Amino acid sequence: MSKIAKAYLVDDSDIDNMLHSIICEKSGAVEQVVANTDAEDAVKKFMTTTPLQEGEFIFLDINMPKMNGYEFLEKLSEHAPVHELPPFVVMVSTSSNPKDEAKSRAFPIVLDYMTKPLTAEALLKLSTVAAERLKAKAA
Repeated sequence: MSKIAKAYLVDDSDIDNMLHSIICEKSGAVEQVVANTDAEDAVKKFMTTTPLQEGEFIFLDINMPKMNGYEFLEKLSEHAPVHELPPFVVMVSTSSNPKDEAKSRAFPIVLDYMTKPLTAEALLKLSTVAAERLKAKAA
């Protein structure tokens, strides 16, 4: 089984971050979890001190104060060409509105959209998809 090297949780809810951290750890599909409740802070870190690496995921909430998930994606995409970014951003939201999903999927760096909470099954599926994409990219 391939594993997600690192999962960044970017969600303003401490409770959701705690729940998703537990699910990531218990699933066995994630090696390391890093939670951040401030999207502005997270995107600044990714652009400066903590550059994203291949095989890492960002599980990104949409509705957050100061900077929402779409603003986060725009800022991250401005920082580096899309082909240089790891393609593993997953939008995670309480919204099941098709418009939110369509808007999320319009960003080339978004791999998937799912409603909360994350599940172990979804993480296992994502880790497999990521491994296949990395293998194809290397070929």
